[in-house]
Amino acid sequence: MRSSVCPLFPIIVLVLVLVVPRPALCENRVALIIGNGAYQNVKRLPNPPNDASDVAAALRRLGFQIILATDLNENGMEDAIILFARTARTADVALFYYSGHAFQFNGINYLAPVDAKLIDDLDLRRMTRVDEIVSYLQSAKNLRILILDSCRNNPFAEQLSRSIGTTRAMPLQQGLAKIDTPQGMIVSYATQAGQTAEDGEGRNSPYTRAFLRHIEGQDEIGDIFRKVSEEVFETTRHSQLPELSLSLISRFYLRGTVKSTPSASKLDACASAADHWHSAEAIGTIDALQDHLARFPACEFAVLAQVKIDTLLKQSCGAAITAGSPSSRTPCPLTPAEERSLKPKDEFKECDKCPEMVVVPAGRYVMGSPQDELARSPDEGPQHSVTIARSFAVGKYHVTVDQFAAFMDETGYKETSGCAVDFVQTGSDPAVCVSWDDARTYVHWLEKKTGKDYRLLSEAEWEYSARAGTTMRYFFGNDDKEMCRYGNAAGKCDGYDYTSPVGHFLPNGFGLYDMHGNTWQWVEDCYHDSYVGAPSDGSAWMAANCNVYVLRGGSWYYDRRYLRSAIRIKNSANVRNDNYGFRLGRTLSP
Repeated sequence: MRSSVCPLFPIIVLVLVLVVPRPALCENRVALIIGNGAYQNVKRLPNPPNDASDVAAALRRLGFQIILATDLNENGMEDAIILFARTARTADVALFYYSGHAFQFNGINYLAPVDAKLIDDLDLRRMTRVDEIVSYLQSAKNLRILILDSCRNNPFAEQLSRSIGTTRAMPLQQGLAKIDTPQGMIVSYATQAGQTAEDGEGRNSPYTRAFLRHIEGQDEIGDIFRKVSEEVFETTRHSQLPELSLSLISRFYLRGTVKSTPSASKLDACASAADHWHSAEAIGTIDALQDHLARFPACEFAVLAQVKIDTLLKQSCGAAITAGSPSSRTPCPLTPAEERSLKPKDEFKECDKCPEMVVVPAGRYVMGSPQDELARSPDEGPQHSVTIARSFAVGKYHVTVDQFAAFMDETGYKETSGCAVDFVQTGSDPAVCVSWDDARTYVHWLEKKTGKDYRLLSEAEWEYSARAGTTMRYFFGNDDKEMCRYGNAAGKCDGYDYTSPVGHFLPNGFGLYDMHGNTWQWVEDCYHDSYVGAPSDGSAWMAANCNVYVLRGGSWYYDRRYLRSAIRIKNSANVRNDNYGFRLGRTLSP
């Protein structure tokens, strides 16, 4: 029996957005299954191809369309993941399973192709980032599943440790970086942090063997993973104790439930609703009431639970939202009723140090610049139509110095690279020296703090928000001499040599400030050198092995021609600069 010390093995993540029990085969289910064992530059792994083949067979019986691949090199990994990303866009359920070498560096998880070789940290660009996989899974409508069966004594980590360990601080740690658990997610670790996890002596790893035994059962998905955890604990003679974190909105059955008649089904689903309601009502907290609503959404006490939740939120948060006046409402998370009542240009703020958000309407626009636009760059085309199907919220301003400081104070987050701000800023100036990684970490903190779906804007959403219904070089017209009224660029006419307090210049038609200038703004998308193949639905455009992301809008350091609505630049995810900042997006419930 072979074993290794591994804090997080494997990680199972399920994100549920609209989880309604339904017959098992009514959905479009897709899965990418990868098993990498035939490594060329490090020790081979015997189990992954077997694990992948067996998992694929089980999921095929559950109605999944399977993309099965084993022993993939770098190009093979990229091709398989791109194919999966495309199929996931139309899927109700999307699942990604990986068995093979994986490790974390600087808090980012990487999957290793079989031809991987790490001379130094630049070779990480040849690896597949797990956060990209997560972003592709997000396009599935109902259920997203990520399975990483990949924690062993990892030679790639050892190679990287030797190559960089004497030159700078080591951001390398054993195992995989922990994934946050927002509402609607299950996170399962096959062993406690720092404990021994087994590779297994048979055809499959202990965790995958247990997974195969239970995944085709008729139990609810949360119960299935509890049984998987229990079996791993028993079969490893209590040496491997899985951790399981459940934060589900409702119940989901991969195989479905047996239904005799509609009335009998409803009776069974609500049989214990009354007892649970009495307990939830006695506790009287928002969490207890939300738990009842999640468990019994169609039963007799559901409406009453929602009314009590709304009442408690209003008592703690003050008056309901008033359009155009965020100061009239005590900052706290929106109630479901408030969120449903939002209209374009309404504003809200969901915690004291949270950014103010503005509702942007749904619509359609032409993204990119025409070939005859003055100062145009080739990567701004070809122009293409983008449809934003639903309204969403955008930060009224950049995230400010004070807002970013509140995040760092609360979390203890430290910026590690040297990016010095050698000019004076107020707390109302935009936060600078922020990398894409920093911005994403801030977003995760805000999601956890508010329980709401905050994120970086997609590049298409950013340009749609910046243009605000216009088609010219800038939202105010084509004459860049007018920029002094609308944005902070290089030069003296706007009155600022460096950053300016947010909101100092005039807003665009959506009520958003500083869409031109002040600081470049990170967006979610990987950089592509043209819009050929870009999504038409406003979603973020990702790519396998991406480490270069897009910034939009220009900054105080750049000439006015670099502040156009279509301008875009790129940089690596970990790069900080004194004119790099960001603003937020937020998905709104329908």
